Amino acid sequence: MFSTDLSDIPGPILRPRSHSALKTINIIDKILLKLSEDPLATKADLVSMAQCCRAFEDPSLNHLWASMSSVVPLLKLIHGVEEFQGSLARIPFRKITHEDLSPRFHSYAKHIRNINYDVSGDFNQVDTSTWMRLARLDSALLPNLKSFKLSYLNPSTLGRERSLLLLPALIRRGPVVSFSFKTTSVVSYRARYEVGPILTLLSDYNLGIEVLEAAGTFTARYSQVLRTVQTLQSVSLELSLDSPLPDILTTLSSLPNLRKLGLVFFGITPDPDHLKSYLFPKLVGIVLRGRITFISRTLASVNVIGLECVDVQVMPGAGDGVQDSVSSSLQLSRFPALRKISVDLVGCDPSHRYEDRDNKLSFVAPMLGNQRVEELVITSLESTMCLSDYEVIQLATAWPLLRILRLEHTSPPVMQPSFASLATLAARCPRMTQLSISLREDHLRDVTRKWKLRPIMGALNLQHTKITQYVRAARYISGLFPLLHNFDMSEQRAGETMHNIMFRGDEIEDVEKVDDVHLKEVPKVEIEPPESSPRKMKKKGKK
Repeated sequence: MFSTDLSDIPGPILRPRSHSALKTINIIDKILLKLSEDPLATKADLVSMAQCCRAFEDPSLNHLWASMSSVVPLLKLIHGVEEFQGSLARIPFRKITHEDLSPRFHSYAKHIRNINYDVSGDFNQVDTSTWMRLARLDSALLPNLKSFKLSYLNPSTLGRERSLLLLPALIRRGPVVSFSFKTTSVVSYRARYEVGPILTLLSDYNLGIEVLEAAGTFTARYSQVLRTVQTLQSVSLELSLDSPLPDILTTLSSLPNLRKLGLVFFGITPDPDHLKSYLFPKLVGIVLRGRITFISRTLASVNVIGLECVDVQVMPGAGDGVQDSVSSSLQLSRFPALRKISVDLVGCDPSHRYEDRDNKLSFVAPMLGNQRVEELVITSLESTMCLSDYEVIQLATAWPLLRILRLEHTSPPVMQPSFASLATLAARCPRMTQLSISLREDHLRDVTRKWKLRPIMGALNLQHTKITQYVRAARYISGLFPLLHNFDMSEQRAGETMHNIMFRGDEIEDVEKVDDVHLKEVPKVEIEPPESSPRKMKKKGKK
């Protein structure tokens, strides 16, 4: 691990009166610069470094603790007991008492909402004995823990190391309602991954788990064990070729409180006859990952009365046996209560994304029959797949209850809807609170000048640009859009992942008042106020 001292990083230190959001930008900018120097840097290191910053207690960092929490930097904060052996963090807990724990250890622990236990060869992994001793610490160590996730490279050891999970000691100490178990990718069909010990443990201790995520080979016996966990409300299963789909669906349909179901199939297409006789009376959300053939047959066969949310990710091989477009294959018009639609086209053949260019609404047209839709999210769009003005107006006409519209491209779009059509969308959809579109750099000035969008702009997403450019632009954007509560700035360079920074409204509402922030090589963005109309100017002259 590298040093977490940020004092040697060049860059300005913001004045004490600077807004917390800009402080966070400055901190994360320094952290990313430091991490870029280390090829082995990970998200856990980002947390480890961020907790050393002077703004450690700043509320604006809460989203960082919630999304990137890891036990390794937590354990590292115990003063004087750290010892590294190879890739394992071994800590002699026998020498630790409650008084020995450093104040920063408790300060960091109270922020932890999610714990990710990764035993997959990562150099940040924690060995079994460390977790066993962690369970003996004070019961109030993790007061805000909500989720526990476990990843294994070799799940064959679970049978003899059931105590590893710490569920009796860890989950019972707080309102943990989510448990996630995943093995290495089930794409390798030759290996058998037994998740039975996990399910047996959940059943034996009667922990009241509401959310379960698991991947592996399910046998009929394990399906019966899953039936005993009556408190489950959300189940997500990644199934392999050997998984008995009829037994699994029989079990899931018997869960009295099941409201969300997720199924992921790798490289296989189940027999649709297995899906026709299962009724899910309380199911409101379904998540499907796989080929479009599997997704379309599942949606067409599962008997769901009040389905409200559909989340689909089309994996490679989408065109097998499909002649219509992806949206036509989904047959979403079967669900009159549908409120949320999310489609990820990452693995879909481009020829099945936007076939009929003459039809101005070829992709979203099959979805327009659902009058109650409130949210539409389409990701992994190609640059040529852009909503025209006609499409935007059709959406506004068909979905008057629309609140969220997100269109995320993998590359900058070649065209953009005019702001006149977006203003029409605002007028016909009075509940609109979030609009997320991919903007090219030359549209930044237009975004801030078109004041007609002010009533609806609750969220703004600027992608495919330099993140430093929008540090300066954030001051102007927050002033022009008073209802803005989410501001997403994205940066993507060759060979790097995209970084997203989200700000809440209370963090950016007064950014416009902050003094100028001098960053290296940041082009100045000049925002001109909207021009007054000639008619108003004449009236002023007469007066």
